[in-house]
Amino acid sequence: MENNNEKKELTGYLSSMPLADVFQWISLSKRTGELYLQSDNDEISISFIKGEIAHASTNQPRFLLGQLLLQYGEIDKQQLIKGFGVQKKEQKPLGKVLAELSYITSENLEKVIHIQVRDVVFYILTLKSCFFNFVDKEVTTGIDHLIQVDEILMKCMKRIDLYNDMLEHFNEKSIPEAKGYEGWLKQYINSKNNVSRIVRLAGGDWFDVYKEIFSGISNGQIVARKESEEEVEDPVLEFLVALELFNKNKIYESYKIVHGLVRHHSVKEQIRKFYSNLKLFISRYFYKNYGGENSCFSLNRARLSDENIHISATEGFILSRIEEYPCVNMLEKTVNLDKVEIFLIIDKLYRLNLLSLKRKMKNKKELIGLDVISGLLSVYKRELSGEMEIITEDLTARLFFNGGRLKFLFSTTDKYDIKRYLVKKGSYKIDEKAYEQDVEGFIQKLMNDNDLSVQDLQFMFKIYQNMIFYELMRHKVISIIFYHEKTFPDIFNININLVYLIIFSIVSNNIVLENKLDFYYDYELLKDKQKLLEETADLKIVKEMLEDFEDNYIGNEKLRNYNKTQLSILNVFFKLGYLREVTKPEVPLEDLQNFLAEIKNKNSFEIFGVDEKSFDLDSIKEQYIKFTMKYHPDLFTNKEHKKTAQQIFELIKSAYDYLLEEEQHRRNENDEGTKVDVKSIFMAEQLITSGKVYLNMGRMSDAIDAFKRAYENYSDDEEVKAYYGLAKVRSGEHKKGFEILKECNIESFDEPELYIAYIEAAIKLKKKKEASALIDKAIAKYSEYSKRLNAYKSRLKHM
Repeated sequence: MENNNEKKELTGYLSSMPLADVFQWISLSKRTGELYLQSDNDEISISFIKGEIAHASTNQPRFLLGQLLLQYGEIDKQQLIKGFGVQKKEQKPLGKVLAELSYITSENLEKVIHIQVRDVVFYILTLKSCFFNFVDKEVTTGIDHLIQVDEILMKCMKRIDLYNDMLEHFNEKSIPEAKGYEGWLKQYINSKNNVSRIVRLAGGDWFDVYKEIFSGISNGQIVARKESEEEVEDPVLEFLVALELFNKNKIYESYKIVHGLVRHHSVKEQIRKFYSNLKLFISRYFYKNYGGENSCFSLNRARLSDENIHISATEGFILSRIEEYPCVNMLEKTVNLDKVEIFLIIDKLYRLNLLSLKRKMKNKKELIGLDVISGLLSVYKRELSGEMEIITEDLTARLFFNGGRLKFLFSTTDKYDIKRYLVKKGSYKIDEKAYEQDVEGFIQKLMNDNDLSVQDLQFMFKIYQNMIFYELMRHKVISIIFYHEKTFPDIFNININLVYLIIFSIVSNNIVLENKLDFYYDYELLKDKQKLLEETADLKIVKEMLEDFEDNYIGNEKLRNYNKTQLSILNVFFKLGYLREVTKPEVPLEDLQNFLAEIKNKNSFEIFGVDEKSFDLDSIKEQYIKFTMKYHPDLFTNKEHKKTAQQIFELIKSAYDYLLEEEQHRRNENDEGTKVDVKSIFMAEQLITSGKVYLNMGRMSDAIDAFKRAYENYSDDEEVKAYYGLAKVRSGEHKKGFEILKECNIESFDEPELYIAYIEAAIKLKKKKEASALIDKAIAKYSEYSKRLNAYKSRLKHM
């Protein structure tokens, strides 16, 4: 955030003013302040005192001071790790800490700082696009000698022409191969190391390494071949980069590095624990400042037009989704980013004033009846997020839900206090003051003091929380209150199986629920049997009861023979909406015909009941869903009913598409002049929505066209790619479609047609292994498609 006393003097883009001219302007006018530069995800700042350079800072790992000190052999890894520890504790600049520890002399430190400034300036002079902003402000420096702008520009300009010639033959990812080369880099050129790794191994000035490689290429002794990506050579070195970035408050960059290390490499436990604590640190910060994953935000469109703001493509993508998906837990389901990364991006956008915080149901309390099981099932079924406080004669418990799923629970009563339990059962050491902190603060303190990760505590969490749950079932309830939007950091999420715990408690404690089933009706099971078994952890009693459902129906005569425990379990399913009485009234044909005649004479706004000047996208989509649930042709079996419903739905769909276009036009007018071009992204979203509807209606050619147009508008979204792959398969381009679908995680989308398209393409291309791997998953997930999927399975046997 900018200080109110700071004054912006110069802002622009590389296309409007060369960076060399920006440096000259600062130098000649003897400015004191900070030059901020941003190119994509790169962030750089250079400090000036009276027109001379005092310091350079960046989130680029290769320019970090610690990395340069290692590269030039001034310190070793252990000294750097020690320096980070002292820096974190004493909050001093890294260079000053290393000098005070006598790991490096002041003269050598200043020499490397000058090299850092030179390399950073050289890098930004090579940028093709860049946003810059100079601010007048007070600047302090720990070095004795400032660097003159003319001196540094002259050194850099001498290198640039030669560097551009080099790039025509190789880059940092190229792998040099020796063809008779006997120079000083010979030991590092082995057909495996790329240029970036050779620079790291050789040490010293990276430009000297580049010149040597270029010389070898020029005289035919070295050949460079391209390599797509650099593998992580040394996870510990990458971890040191993450530590340095963290100490420089570059939390986002630090998180991405460690996240990548933990995901793709077998790394040391120390790195995993840092990652675990870093996620907790970020989550606690976000929960404290914004209220957690249920917090909702609105877009500040006026602020987007501010020329002094520059954001990355990923940040722009998040902005484009905010209006339709305003809450973090909604965003997580629609963007290909993990929740912690979304926290970091939202925090940055909020601090830039591009977003405003708006919490839904803020401070809303809801009194729940004294029936614990009914209260828990109500929260689960309604998919609520927040905190449930249950007070019994023996304990007070707090249960945290996210989208109806129970994520964490603990007691604050002395007898069952989670803090005492963790310390006692784990034999951990912790000071008494820690007990004064809130629960999440206490757990983080416990982890830090005992070098633990969340994974180290997971087993104890499970045992403890099962114990608390069963205690709640055993004692008389005094009060149950649900606080909407009160959340707990999901870093502690252990995915407690609520339905299983409830049914297990009913069986083991002989709990009897009031029967709400009418024995004069038959009942239909609405939940897939396999999914229901997963939800109840394959309990034997549930398995046996499901065998009584023939074609998902159970007769009233069987219900009359059920004992109290079995009826209680069925009542749990009934409360969750998994059972219903067998009655299915259809909309009468006369009512369908009257409604069709009514909407034929209405325009799009009148059909959806919205105001032409002030309608919003949410109300349109909400009404469209209601229309779909009532008038979709697939809901009717009678031929005449279905024909009339088809005519109704075509008018509704036409009106829906028109309103989406009007909304888009209005957004385009509001977005004019902003740097984040969201037009194509919104258009892609609308086309995907339309394509899905066409797909459900069986209008395959329209669906294919919509999915292809969505991809043309915005090809970077995972969902858009997946449906584009489906469109390719359905268009007969099986190979291309298969390649696209294989790159996408289609299991993350609840769409059977994606599975089927992938399987069909794999069979067509004779990729038996790939098809087999997905068929069983698809059958388990979509039992209604089992006949079609089993036919594919049969075909595979004959391949």
